[in-house]
Amino acid sequence: MRFDEYLDTFDEVITATATKHSPWYAIPADQKWYTRYLVSEIVLDALQKSCHEYPVLSDDAKAELLNMQGSAGTGIMPNTAGGCSPGKQQKEGRTLPPIRVLQIMPAMDAGGMETFVMNVYRAVDRSQVQFDFLYHYDKPCFYDAEIEALGGHITKLTVRQDNNIPKYLHDLRAFFTAHPEYKVIHGHYSGFGMFYNAVARRCGVPVRAGHSHNTAYEHNLVGQLDRLMSSRFDHDLTHRFACSQRAGRCCTANTRSPCCQRHYDRCVRPPRSRRPRRPAR
Repeated sequence: MRFDEYLDTFDEVITATATKHSPWYAIPADQKWYTRYLVSEIVLDALQKSCHEYPVLSDDAKAELLNMQGSAGTGIMPNTAGGCSPGKQQKEGRTLPPIRVLQIMPAMDAGGMETFVMNVYRAVDRSQVQFDFLYHYDKPCFYDAEIEALGGHITKLTVRQDNNIPKYLHDLRAFFTAHPEYKVIHGHYSGFGMFYNAVARRCGVPVRAGHSHNTAYEHNLVGQLDRLMSSRFDHDLTHRFACSQRAGRCCTANTRSPCCQRHYDRCVRPPRSRRPRRPAR
């Protein structure tokens, strides 16, 4: 009886709150891939019906970004009290260039991983550390304009479009050979990390950091291939980071290895506070 009342109430709530511009959708959740497909179709249909445009920066915002870019290039940091103060990269009267860190991504569209990197990029002192980006897609991306406005350089490869691994390896070797200035790479793309980490090591990049953001893979052939490739992400790294312990275990070949547990647990676990011992009775 209670369940029947619940169904009636549920039906009334849906009927009362559904509108033409904001309807409810009943999505089956038996298969995750099918659920995501339906949601993406609904979102795509809504976007196509709306007259949306990408936001355009005002002249003041563009001038501010250009001012920030100029400050990063000269090593002079803006001072909120007025004027400018010398950056920390100055040494013996001369300005040292910022350390350029290569962020390796699939692409820089508006996703969770990409937004995380951009939040760090906006907050970092760019007179000391500057981000450049290596994509695995050759296409326009959501954050391209902001990256270039902040002083970052973008290189786009084509491996995710042509699936040509020999060409990809050749392009990686040519890139790192032509850019010996990169002493630090920060890889966020675990699936292809087994390739770019190995090439970077052979080309003499001393600091190779890996950042695992993923905790699950699709239950299909592509997902299992991604899992297999990501299990090699741990190799050739000098520093390891993960969003959680589970994300760290997803990018190791042996998830039960104490060594792998130790590497990632250092990055994701907060310091443990010792509990006071219970007094003996």
